[in-house]
Amino acid sequence: MLHPPTFGVTYSIVCPAYKYDPDVVSQPLNCQSDSVEFWARKYKDSNEHLYIEFINGRHTDESLDRLFYWKIGARFYEKRIVSVNRNFISRRELLGSLPGAISAEAFLARFPTGGPIYRIFWLHCCYPNKFPIYDQHVHRSMSYLKRGSTDELENYRSRQKIEMYLGEYLQFYAALSILDFRFEPARDGVRGRKADRALWWFGKCLKTPKP
Repeated sequence: MLHPPTFGVTYSIVCPAYKYDPDVVSQPLNCQSDSVEFWARKYKDSNEHLYIEFINGRHTDESLDRLFYWKIGARFYEKRIVSVNRNFISRRELLGSLPGAISAEAFLARFPTGGPIYRIFWLHCCYPNKFPIYDQHVHRSMSYLKRGSTDELENYRSRQKIEMYLGEYLQFYAALSILDFRFEPARDGVRGRKADRALWWFGKCLKTPKP
């Protein structure tokens, strides 16, 4: 099993302190480029360099391990990496047999186990500029922006999470990610990263209670 210090990179096991942000009320995220950039700048992750360094290019077992370490987080990495290796990384060679223009639905059908959020992250790792990350926080932001109220992803079954990603989130994200904001390859990794950061941070703040 691969462990964080193996590749000579600096890692942090300190989680950011999430505090109530009054901008949730005074300057809530909207579908304008300046709002996306405003909320993207608030995003904090001391391991973000892992995503930027490894998300592009031809993947190896090591690069995928680093990406899943970033996604899982230090707290749960040791517990979950065994399943990740079994369901995704160890099956990396299968990627070479997939059609170049494979759909998200067809890709996910080829990797039916491992949990919906990690299956979608695996999809993102393989096609980072085409298929976005999906989790509870970006789902919460989507619900707020589309319906004016929050919705919790944990209330849905695994199959329903995949269906919402395919049937709703991909279209929503596509409209947001093409807004006219500056792409900085060395800071963003992929073109949609600012939208990812804004949606994640705003969604996280929506769940943080007011003191």
